[in-house]
Formats: sequence, structure tokens, C-alpha cells
Amino acid sequence: MRLSQTVRRRAALVLTAALTAASAVLTAVPATAIPSAAASQSGLSTAAGVVPPPSKDPFYAVPPDAAQHRPGEVIRAREIDPIAIAINLRRLVKAWQVLYRTNDHKGPTATVATILVPKAPWSGGGTRPLLSYQSATDAVGIDCNPSYTWRAGIFSGPQAGLGDPVAVAPALLKGWAVVVADYEGPEGLLGNYQMTAHGVLDGIRAALNFAPAGLGHDTRVGAFGYSGGGYATAATAEQQASYAPELNYVGTAAGGIPADHLEVGKFLTGVGRYAAGFAVAAVIGHLKTDPSLFALVNDKGKALAKKYWNACAAQLIAENAFREIKDFVTVPDLWKDPRIIKAAQKNSIGNTAPTKPIYAFHGIFDEVIPFGQAKEMYQKWCSAGAPVKGESLFFAEHGLGVVEGFRPSYNFLTKLFDNQPVDTTCHPHA
Repeated sequence: MRLSQTVRRRAALVLTAALTAASAVLTAVPATAIPSAAASQSGLSTAAGVVPPPSKDPFYAVPPDAAQHRPGEVIRAREIDPIAIAINLRRLVKAWQVLYRTNDHKGPTATVATILVPKAPWSGGGTRPLLSYQSATDAVGIDCNPSYTWRAGIFSGPQAGLGDPVAVAPALLKGWAVVVADYEGPEGLLGNYQMTAHGVLDGIRAALNFAPAGLGHDTRVGAFGYSGGGYATAATAEQQASYAPELNYVGTAAGGIPADHLEVGKFLTGVGRYAAGFAVAAVIGHLKTDPSLFALVNDKGKALAKKYWNACAAQLIAENAFREIKDFVTVPDLWKDPRIIKAAQKNSIGNTAPTKPIYAFHGIFDEVIPFGQAKEMYQKWCSAGAPVKGESLFFAEHGLGVVEGFRPSYNFLTKLFDNQPVDTTCHPHA
């Protein structure tokens, strides 16, 4: 059985209204008039009161005894009103945020996840499934995390996370629970493979460990994400069997994946220079992960890194279009330097084969994340025996890619949750 028609219709209307409201507000208000997370130092006033940004919210503080907790153990929790752009979803969804133990490349740390559970009782077979959705954060600051957007909505600024309620709407309408992790952690480690995969997998553990959510360790778990969120989802799929083998993990859908950091960096500072802000963010992410890489950055580059050290995607993209990377480094060609090659390879996707079914899709004409490197990732997975269904989206660039891949992703995950067979026939030479 499914949710009642009345509940489904009401939820759909609310989510549609949220998307419409967001579109209207973002169209009518100049970008300079929208408060950014970085600019908000004391909190933003909403109908629900003042919502402080994570950098000013004690809830996010990593406790000194983080190492004493198990990965995925909930350290603290709070109930929240989930905000979809400017619409409060509390009548339809119960929501909490949890700070939980995880591990980055250095060791124990803690980050936050948002847990959403439909109020309507689960009427499907077995227990209620859990979807781990990875937001396309594409930022390097803690104030850009999706947990802030779920509390502050449009008042969090023009964040990528504003689209998350729409992205997870089909899951909630199906009665699935959803967890959205701040997988970049408290330091904004964009592109850090270990922090990303561990942040997501421990976020799933935290959702299962959190008794009020009503989930259990037999809960079927799947993951979905696109673009930067696709990277996080793919990393999760690669690491699940080794890092969190106890999960009842059924599979993955991921698209627009920036799998090869080196090739994506070359593209964003070459043909795709209009989106060079992503490259700036990626370099800052690598500098945070490995400070020794500062040797590759000149004084001008260090000043640029300092300016955007905690920046969100909107600011990075708007202020760094067509940046010439050669103006900010100490070497003739950054992408040929063995130090950056090593860092990129260490944090790229494709070195480990997922063990559970995965649907991977990419637009052939993607103008932000090149198709070729995604195809190579797919071929690596196939050659290693991964159960993967790859789909090349004809006539799709980056924006249309998520639209075209959205429904097939949910169809794929629905079949997995319903214990139905899926096509994972690999074509390694495709």
C-alpha cells in the first residue's frame, strides 16, 4: 500500500508551493540583497525566530571527547521545523538534527545530519526505508551546509541546499525516511574523499541509531545525489562495504559525478572557465586537507584562498568566473605538478568498485563536469566487476542532466527498496 491520495496530494501542493515561492523570491530580489551565510554573523530572523548560522551555533561544536564515541553515535540532538524554501513542513514531516561522531582524514571528528520522517505511518512492506540524500554543497564553509538551509530556508542565502526539499520530495511522498548529512564536516573539506564517504555513512548510522526516528538496523538504505552530491554518493557507494558493512545497504543512484579531480580541474580552468569558481573551491578544499600544497600557491593565490576560505557556492561562482589559475600558482602548470596529481588521485572516484547495484548517469554535453572522466570512472567500475548501470544522457548538459536522471534514479531505488531486480549489466567499452 501507499500513502493516502489526500496526504500525497497535500504534500505535493506544499512542496510545489515552496519551489514556486523560491523561484519568485530569487527572481524578484537582487543577489546583493539576499543575505549570504558568510555575511551572517549573528543569525537570521525568520518566522520561527532567530536561526544562527552553524559557525555561531554551539550545537555544531565538536566535543573534545569525540574519539570516545563510536562512529555514527549521536552526541546531541534537537527537533526542528523543516523549512522548504519559505514553507514549514512540520505538518507533514517530523525532523531532527543530530551531531554525530565520524572520521575525516586526520581522525575522529563530528558533523551534523538532518533526519526527516513522514508523519504518515509506513504502510509498505517491511520497515520504512531510509534514503541518504547528498546535497550538492560545492562550498568550503560550514555555514553553507544543508542543515542550515533546512532550518533557515531562504534566509540562509542563495544556497545550493534550497533545492533539497524538492529533490527529496518523491522519497517523502513514498513514505521513505531521509537523512541529509553535512558530509564536508566542520572544516568544509570539499573533495576530501575520506571525510565525504565517512560523513555520509556515519550519518546513516546516526539516523538508524536515533530512536525517535523509528528506524532500525534492518532498515533498507539507499543513496542518491547529483553533481557535488553525486561525488559524495559515489564515494559512499565505494566505501560502504569496507567502512560500514553492517548496513542493510541496497544500492545507489548518482549523476553528474566529478570523479577525476585532475580532469575536472583542467576543464574548469580551460574550456569551462566560466565556472572557474568551482576550481577555486576545489583547490581550497585540497589546501585544507593538505597544507603542504600551499607551496604551489603564490602570494596572490594565498590572498585569494584567504578571501574564500569559508565561502559558499554562489559567491565562489559569481566572483571567480574566468579566473586564470596560472596567475595564482608558483608552477608553470598546476595540473602537471606531481604533488597536485597525487592529491587529486587520492580523492578521486573509481579506485574502488561498489559492491551493491548503482545507477550512474551523466549528460554528454555537460559544460561543468566533463563527460569523458565520468565515462572513464564507469569503465573502471565495470572492469572491476561492479554491478553498475550506466546511462549517457543525450542532449543533456549539467542542468538538464539532473532533470533527465531524476525519475530513473527514483525508479531504480524504488525497485531496490521493493526487492525487485534491476539491470546492472556493465558495458565496459561503452
